[in-house]
Amino acid sequence: MQVKSFKDFCEAFRELAYSGRAPEEMVIEGQMILSEYLANPDLILDHLVRVTERWADDEFLPIDVNEISIYRDANRMFSVRVFIWEPNYPYHIHDHGSWGVMGCLANQIRETKYRRLDDGSQCDYAELEVRSEGIIQPGQTTFVLPLNEGIHRMMVFGRKSALSIHVYGKPIRTGFIQGFLMESNSAYKMYPVKVQRKILAIRALEVIGSEWASEILKMTARDDNELISVFSQQALKRIEKQRAGE
Repeated sequence: MQVKSFKDFCEAFRELAYSGRAPEEMVIEGQMILSEYLANPDLILDHLVRVTERWADDEFLPIDVNEISIYRDANRMFSVRVFIWEPNYPYHIHDHGSWGVMGCLANQIRETKYRRLDDGSQCDYAELEVRSEGIIQPGQTTFVLPLNEGIHRMMVFGRKSALSIHVYGKPIRTGFIQGFLMESNSAYKMYPVKVQRKILAIRALEVIGSEWASEILKMTARDDNELISVFSQQALKRIEKQRAGE
C-alpha cells in the first residue's frame, strides 16, 4: 500500500498488526511503512489539528507526559503517538510491553539501547549495560521489541526540541512499563498518569493511617482497576500491621 494520507498509514499498520507475525518481522515492515510516511511530514498535520480540538480525552492518559496519542485501533491492536522531546530533560530508561517502531519528524533524537544482564528474578533490581547508541535524523527510524529486548532511552540531541512518531503493537504485558536506574541497579514500575495519580493518593492515605483513611482505602479496594484495588488492599494490610505493632 502506498502511504498518501494518515488513513493509508493506519490501514497499512492495521494490516500488519492483524497479520499474526512475530514481533521481529513486525518491526522490519513497520519501519518501511513509517519511513514512507516520514517522507511527507505534512500528512500528520491535519490529524494533529483534530487532536488539539478534543483535548479532553480522559479515556486514555499515557505513561509518558511528553506523549500525544493520535490514533488507537478499536481492538487495541496498535496505536499511533507523537512524542515531544525537550532539551535538558532527563527521560527515563525503560522497557516496552509490545513491539514498536519510531521515526524522527523534526530535529535530532539520541537513542541508547541497553542489554539486561540479571535474570529479572528480583522485581526492584536490574543490571544494565549499554548495547548501542545513535543519533536519529529526520526521516530515520528505529524499533523496540517487547520486555527486556526493548530497553532503551530516547532524548533530544542538541538544543532544539525534537518530534518523533511512534507506532506500538498490542502489549503482551499491560498496566505498566519497567523503568530503570543504572547508577543504583534498580528497577521500578511506571504507570499511566491516570493510575499514578490514584496510586499517589493511596500512598498518602496509607501515610495518614487514620480510621478515616482506612475507610476510604476499603472503598478504593473495590475499584474496577485491578492495580488500584491491589494497591489499596496492600496499603490496608500495612496499616493494620503497623497498628498491631503499636
